[in-house]
Amino acid sequence: YRATWDTYAFQPLIHQGAFTLLTASASLLAMTVVLWRLHPRLACVALASVPPLLVVMRLFARGIGARTQTAQKADSHLASRFEQVLSLLPLIQVFTAESREARQFDGEATSAYESRRSQHRFEVGYLAAVGIVFSAGTAAVVVYGGREIAAGRLTLGTFLVFLAYLAQFYEPLQQLSNVGTTLGNASTGARRVLELLDSAAPPQPAN
Repeated sequence: YRATWDTYAFQPLIHQGAFTLLTASASLLAMTVVLWRLHPRLACVALASVPPLLVVMRLFARGIGARTQTAQKADSHLASRFEQVLSLLPLIQVFTAESREARQFDGEATSAYESRRSQHRFEVGYLAAVGIVFSAGTAAVVVYGGREIAAGRLTLGTFLVFLAYLAQFYEPLQQLSNVGTTLGNASTGARRVLELLDSAAPPQPAN
């Protein structure tokens, strides 16, 4: 399982991790400059959503990594069990142990399924928390912008332009939040591969 599946973890670590992190950070910086030039106080309100987003990413990162590791271990154990059953199938048939092996395999498959479901539920909760942060940030911008328009310190046209750029401001933030999930999943697979490579070689027989 580590050779056929976990090795793919290095691709998202480089492509979706490093590259996306760089491009999203550059886009976020550019959009921040644009928003600041349009209306500095509104830009500060928009930037206020960044710290809560970082807190959410920090709080969920460890849980995502732990659940991913549990799920991958369960999948790996299930794959190994499947290979063992196939290699010993004639012997199992000789001893008429098909029913017992089927029950054991069904139990391990159920355990792997539950592990993956727990992982996906946690990731859905993470995405929901990120969505709440973005919604609260957008609501704060709309409320503050409405007050600025009512006070005559902001025109409706400028505010509409600000909202258009606000969507582009949140896009790199969304990409960065997705990077957190991707890195959590990929780093677990990469660690499993490195653990295999770092394992001690079997002792050689003496001459």
